[in-house]
Amino acid sequence: MTRNPSPPWHLLTALLLGIIFLLIALAALVVVNTRPAPPTPTATATRTLTPSVTPTPSHTPTPSRTPS
Repeated sequence: MTRNPSPPWHLLTALLLGIIFLLIALAALVVVNTRPAPPTPTATATRTLTPSVTPTPSHTPTPSRTPS
């Protein structure tokens, strides 16, 4: 009678550890999936500001250098 309960305890602990590992993995996936959402508006704002500032100085020096 005492030999039977010992193997199931090992199986139960293995199952519990596996479930905990899966829960941690799912939690990590949820965190990773939620993080990329906020940076999207930031990247859009940066892209809008960069092209507006870049064309102005680039057009000005190019024509002045070409005629001289």
